[in-house]
Amino acid sequence: MKRNAIRNLLFVTSLAIVLAGCSPKQSDSQSISAADLQQWSFYGIGEKSIDGDVLSFGESEGSKGVMIVSPTAYSENLVVSCEMKANTPDTVLVIALSFSDLGESSSLTVPENYDGAISWLFESENYFFAFHNAPHSRKPFVRKNPVLSGPDALAEHELNVMAHGEWKTVEASIQNGKLALSIGGELLFETQDPAPLKGGYIAIRTRGTATGKANFSMRNLSISAAEVRSADQ
Repeated sequence: MKRNAIRNLLFVTSLAIVLAGCSPKQSDSQSISAADLQQWSFYGIGEKSIDGDVLSFGESEGSKGVMIVSPTAYSENLVVSCEMKANTPDTVLVIALSFSDLGESSSLTVPENYDGAISWLFESENYFFAFHNAPHSRKPFVRKNPVLSGPDALAEHELNVMAHGEWKTVEASIQNGKLALSIGGELLFETQDPAPLKGGYIAIRTRGTATGKANFSMRNLSISAAEVRSADQ
């Protein structure tokens, strides 16, 4: 009887170890300060500045768009949330997730002599969340780059819900292939990608119009990801 008790104890212990090994990884949440964002790579013709906990950046004369790119590649399950404010009516805003070179790698190669043009995003792999985009005659949408066939947007909201000059919390996410965009606490859309991208970098981009330059501010950025990938994964 004592032998059976020991055998049962060993079985329960082994089962507990197996179950612990099968449990999902807990998400790591990072708070990114304005000072941290200064360390992100800046591309395009423009300027950026910090005022307390707020990072602002925008276009200068001759710009084709400006953006910052994270120094780290993230997993395919990712939530990015921050407060954003378009400072001019011509400002169009983009958050790109899973930004990487074509193929299985999450590496990202900067084009030679890159000038801020949007072609880098369109020719790479990423989920391209666009909003405050009425200046470009569009409503909030997400597209999967590169677009190989079919419509250019996986999902699009029917209204523009963000006005320039006001702070709004923006949340873009990809979770097990489900893409979602929320602005000001309102879920604008969610859609399923049956063949989700494998992860990559985060980019935050702005672009103006032929008649006005883009400029925006952001604060309280947080990133939640199941794991952080090395660049060659």
